[in-house]
Amino acid sequence: MTFLKSLNGLKSMTRLKTWLCRGTGAALMVSLLALPSMAENIAIVGGKAFTNGGAGQVENATILVSDGKIVSVTSGGPVPSGFRVIDASGKWVTAGFMAVDTTLGLSEVALSGGIVDARTSVKDGIGLNAAYALDPASTHIGNARVNGITRAMTRTTRTEQMWTGQGAVIKLSDDAILVREKAFLGLDLSEGSASRNGGSRAAIWTDLRAKLSEAVDKASASKDAEDGEDKKAKKPSAADAALAAVVAGDLPLYVTINRKADIERLIDLKAEFGLKVIIGGG
Repeated sequence: MTFLKSLNGLKSMTRLKTWLCRGTGAALMVSLLALPSMAENIAIVGGKAFTNGGAGQVENATILVSDGKIVSVTSGGPVPSGFRVIDASGKWVTAGFMAVDTTLGLSEVALSGGIVDARTSVKDGIGLNAAYALDPASTHIGNARVNGITRAMTRTTRTEQMWTGQGAVIKLSDDAILVREKAFLGLDLSEGSASRNGGSRAAIWTDLRAKLSEAVDKASASKDAEDGEDKKAKKPSAADAALAAVVAGDLPLYVTINRKADIERLIDLKAEFGLKVIIGGG
C-alpha cells in the first residue's frame, strides 16, 4: 500500500530545483531552476543542505550542480574552477518537493473567467484523461515553483460518480512538462461520494466490486481472443482499457478514503484483486 509521500517511485530529487530560505523561517524565498537546457556549472555554498540520501543534513554544504544535475554534496568542499558560486550562508537548501493531490494546470486563480477543468459533470469518469486539460501557463504553476515545488501529481477531483479519471505527473520547469499521463486512476470512496452515489457506502462498494469483476472477465476474454488470433477483436474503450490496467496491477488506484472501516475494506479488496493502491486522505 503506497501512501501520499510517493507516487510510482518518481523522485523529486532528479533535478535540483532548490529553495533557499532564511534559517529563521522568514518569508524570503528564492527558487534556483536548474533546467535541462542549462549547461551551466553551479556551486551553492555555505548553506545547510537537507539531502535525500545517506548524507542526511549537511552543514556548510558545497553543492555542485552540472548540466542541471546534482554532482555532489559535501561539507566545506572545494569549488572547482568554472563553477558559478551562489552564497547560501544562513539559509537552507533542499531538493525540490513533489506536491501530491493537486489540480495544478487544471484550475486557475479564484474568480478567473475560465472553466475549472478539475471538475466535470460526466457520469462515468473512468476514461477521463486529465492531461488533455493541462494548461502549462497556469498561474498556479509559477506560484508553486516559487515555493520549491518541482514535480506534482494533478487530477480531476470531482465527477458525477465515484470514478474521477486518470491523473498525471508533471514537472514544473518554465512551463509544466508532462512526465507521465494516465499515471493513476482516481476513485472517490469518501462519505461525500457515498451520499452522491446511492446514498450509502453499500451502493458504492457493490458497484466497485462489480466493475472490478467485470474488468477481470473482460481481460480474460481479451486474452482468449489474442490466443485464438481473433483479428476482429473489438478495441477496448478508454474506460475498459483503464480498468484492465488496474486489475492487471499496471495502473494504481488513487483512492480518496477516510474512515478506518473503509480503509480496512480497501486493503482486503487490494489483496483479492491484486491491485496497486494509493490512499488519499486516510
